[in-house]
Amino acid sequence: MIRKYDNANDMLAAVGPALEKAEAENNLMLGILLGNNPSGLYLSVINNGTIALAAVMTPGQRIVIRRFGNYRAPEVMQMLTDYLLENDIAPPGVLAVQEDAALFSLLYAGRYAAAVNSAMKMRSFKLDTVQFGADLPGTLSVADDVYAGLLADRLYAMGKEANVNDNRANAVAGAEKAIADGRAFLLMDGGKIVSSAVSIRYTKNGAAVGGVYTPPEYRKRGYATSLVAKMSGYLLEQGRSFCTLYTDLANPTSNSIYARIGYERLEDFEAYDFIKE
Repeated sequence: MIRKYDNANDMLAAVGPALEKAEAENNLMLGILLGNNPSGLYLSVINNGTIALAAVMTPGQRIVIRRFGNYRAPEVMQMLTDYLLENDIAPPGVLAVQEDAALFSLLYAGRYAAAVNSAMKMRSFKLDTVQFGADLPGTLSVADDVYAGLLADRLYAMGKEANVNDNRANAVAGAEKAIADGRAFLLMDGGKIVSSAVSIRYTKNGAAVGGVYTPPEYRKRGYATSLVAKMSGYLLEQGRSFCTLYTDLANPTSNSIYARIGYERLEDFEAYDFIKE
């Protein structure tokens, strides 16, 4: 059966314990729920009294799916698909671990008569101990209001390059909120800001690193590696037990450099977009 929750807090109370059993792996869904977007869609599939699948969708975003345990994927995914179609809910896409994203796309898009486009393949990583030496370039600093415009420019450029967000207003709002919360980080070298990032999706024990961006003129100098290493170390020093991040599998360089500073592979994800025919 499908259980629909009125809001993120209600779903967090019901599904949170299951998600927290693998807190790092479920950082994305936990982060969304903790954000408590009042306009979201919050669902779970219950099988024999146990939560078999959770699904979250905020306005304009792909539906995020997490399947639990050894429940048969086709059965629980079919229940979710039936519910969405019966209630005229049309996700613009899906994000889940690769096999579940592919299965949902097959079941849903076929009946919805939509074309399916693989938008991005990603890998999630977890770090609990930073491995880096004192020779990493640059100095880490927490950004203040003076850098709001610069950080917005960097977040906007990163989103366009990664094809995940080309909305300037969202970049401005994200920069201002990150700075206000003390979650915006800059790497300075030679008096210049050579790389930037933000910490996101704080959960009970962890936080994610996101928005990492180095302008083209400063690339291939180890700045992104240095920023992520120093920023991750800072987050651990501030009381986080671990850090997570996602990388684009189309960029083998980022996958290798983050592994060198202590990030260990968790899972591979895929995002699909649905295009109504």
